[in-house]
Amino acid sequence: MTEMLPEVIMDDATIDEAVQFINERVVKIVYKGSLEIGQYVLERFFDNNIQLAGSKIANKPVSFRKLCARPDLKVSRSTLMNRRDKGRDKGRCLQNIQTLKSI
Repeated sequence: MTEMLPEVIMDDATIDEAVQFINERVVKIVYKGSLEIGQYVLERFFDNNIQLAGSKIANKPVSFRKLCARPDLKVSRSTLMNRRDKGRDKGRCLQNIQTLKSI
């Protein structure tokens, strides 16, 4: 038979702290994952071309459209495009940093 641990009553402040900790970690991990996916897509499917990745042209690289159409992909097309945009924005930020360093 499984032994039951006695119920430990925690105050609301402790519960609030736990919720804050967990929520911060979820946001941090999801954000980091989004950046990694975006950077991968930008490099792999757009040859690190920030302008092409951000353009509104309908004829994006065929391979990217093919990737988005895959039914076994765990994210939707719009989610993948959002990740691509995060990678593009990160790339722009890195370009700006390099420009500032060269001044």
